[in-house]
Amino acid sequence: MKRSQRYLLLFLLLLPSSSWAADPYKAVPIPQFKNKQEKDDYYFRKGRVLVNGNYQGRAVFAKMVGLVSSPPEKVWQLYISPNEWTRARMPSLKDARTVPESVVQQVAETKEVARFYQAVGSSRVGGETGRVKGGRWGSYTFQYYNVPWPISDRWMIVKDSRDETRAAEGIYRSEWSKAAGNVKTISGYILLEPFEGDRNVTKMEYRTLSDPDVAVPRFLLKWGIDRVMPGVIEAIRNYLRSDAINLKAS
Repeated sequence: MKRSQRYLLLFLLLLPSSSWAADPYKAVPIPQFKNKQEKDDYYFRKGRVLVNGNYQGRAVFAKMVGLVSSPPEKVWQLYISPNEWTRARMPSLKDARTVPESVVQQVAETKEVARFYQAVGSSRVGGETGRVKGGRWGSYTFQYYNVPWPISDRWMIVKDSRDETRAAEGIYRSEWSKAAGNVKTISGYILLEPFEGDRNVTKMEYRTLSDPDVAVPRFLLKWGIDRVMPGVIEAIRNYLRSDAINLKAS
């Protein structure tokens, strides 16, 4: 052994044990939980999206709750900007946009999405059209989804009832119901609020009840709940932390 190698070995042996790097392959101990609620809360704080859903007669309901590391006003700004949803890569979404009431009236009785595109043409309406900052206001949102058969090519226009009356507290809420489309019924709500008082972290709660006018196989229900719904929150997280996108909070 060369002299330089002997000196290096002696130096390493004389180092205190605390100077050695931690084993990168050492297993991280799994926390011990007293109950399911404690386990869910632990992983929720680490970013897991909590989901739930089932059949309700012919309809299906789904609910999710998750955290977004952005202020509620920024998440709200994205929510009221449907024209940005495809850029945010919302799962299974082919198209989304704010539409004027005049278009809704033209397509209220049709199930053909082609009729919608004929009615709307190439025009785009700003997402904040009719907005009352700090108040209550309404809007119409077109959504067109690409989901597996037998519920492929579902589209709808929903009437949104938006509430910003608690914006000073960082709390925003919107409820919606069907105004047009080829689904039988759809309704739901979204609630945004600071997580445990932290105005830089949003707790997002979303619930929907829909009847797509065809029977929904159980595998599609499970796919929607386990993959699509968490994917929505993940898309929001990615979009809002992207340096390439800068939604101006109001």
